Amino acid sequence: MVEYGRGLIGYILSIISLVHGSIALIVCCIVLIGIAYHSYHYHRGMKRTEKVTLMLSANIYFFILMFMAILIVNNTQTLIGDMYGVDFSTNRSLCILKGYSIASICCATYSSFIIQALYRLFRIVYHNYRRVQLYWFYLIITPIQLAAGFLFMSPVVIWHGITYIPNDYYCYFEFTNFRATVWSASNAYGIPIVCLLMIYTRITLFIRNHSARQTNIVKQRQNRDLVAVQRIIVSVGILLTLGLPTLILFFILLITNFEQPLFHRTMWLDVEVTMAILSVGTVWMTPQLKNIFLGRMLPNRIIPVGTLFRPQPNTTTT
Repeated sequence: MVEYGRGLIGYILSIISLVHGSIALIVCCIVLIGIAYHSYHYHRGMKRTEKVTLMLSANIYFFILMFMAILIVNNTQTLIGDMYGVDFSTNRSLCILKGYSIASICCATYSSFIIQALYRLFRIVYHNYRRVQLYWFYLIITPIQLAAGFLFMSPVVIWHGITYIPNDYYCYFEFTNFRATVWSASNAYGIPIVCLLMIYTRITLFIRNHSARQTNIVKQRQNRDLVAVQRIIVSVGILLTLGLPTLILFFILLITNFEQPLFHRTMWLDVEVTMAILSVGTVWMTPQLKNIFLGRMLPNRIIPVGTLFRPQPNTTTT
């Protein structure tokens, strides 16, 4: 029987979040293992672009894995608190550090999509900048990206914006703290989404404006790039759309100065559902990943013998 927290609805939201977070975590583990196996066994035959693409994909899945792992811990604490009313604020420093890590890793996760977009921008539009297209450049970007996430979110800790939320049983910033809320939402969600839209709009316009002056081979490559960009724009749309419930609740808070009881749980439900969809959808939208996980599972196509030796019609004129 649920006696604490936000009642039965809040309990159900936390369970749904936990399920989707677990799905995303499992998918990330499978994809990372698949990328590592493929890179180890086939690295000699891989082109530079394939290596970089797989590295960027691994970077995205690594941060989603970290993000989902810490959110699953939060979901578990929330469910235990709902059932038994356990107080998890005894170690205040650790609690604040965990809340700070959630915001920082969230920022790093969304910025990993920006790094992938920048690689495509330099490869397609500014292809003369060779150094930012090298494999080693993106190999060292992961620790820098993580450090940047913690750096961007450090003002929230300085402002004492992270506190223990008794009805959700973990530390995070309260949405009534507008300074911490706006800063965190802008760095972790707003700025990355705007940057992604600007980058992919630039790439799309470049491909459309230059396709008429290119050779057939270049046109085919640009068409493939355009398809890849369109697929990623779909993922950006998913990021944007599934964040709308949280934005709506935040605007209600701004207008009424009343925080909805299930605000935090709705927000994490949006995030974990989004990450579950993206963790699966990225495999379908990335040809290199699709080839690793689906290419070898598809049965070889059997061509009838008659089609191989079918006589060609005689077109010689007399």
